[in-house]
Amino acid sequence: MPDLSAFFHIAASLLKDGGVIFLREIHPFSEMLLTDSADGDRLKIIEPYFRDEPVVETTGIDYVGKTQYEAKEQYWFVHTLSAIFSALISNNFQLELFEEYPHDISAIHKKNELENAGIPLSMTIVARKK
Repeated sequence: MPDLSAFFHIAASLLKDGGVIFLREIHPFSEMLLTDSADGDRLKIIEPYFRDEPVVETTGIDYVGKTQYEAKEQYWFVHTLSAIFSALISNNFQLELFEEYPHDISAIHKKNELENAGIPLSMTIVARKK
């Protein structure tokens, strides 16, 4: 989603007052890290946290089977936590829950989870429409 505010605007228009939006996603911090390295150091920061351009990928992620596969070129965006929270707030949502977890939900950062790297790999956000 290149425009979070537009996304949450549409979500808000589909919800009644008091309706809830639930987000379960890869933590943006983990997207800064190298996923595999010849020297074994996957905790190197290789991507900026503040990134405006999309990531271009040719690998798909099977969230259920926890595997990757070759796919057509796709674009995705990594948003900062402040951008996510601000987009929710500006679209009349009230944050009710924010939790971070050290486990991977994507199959990309599984090695960091298995090595107990102690970094946020996934998150849950719950917000209610005012």
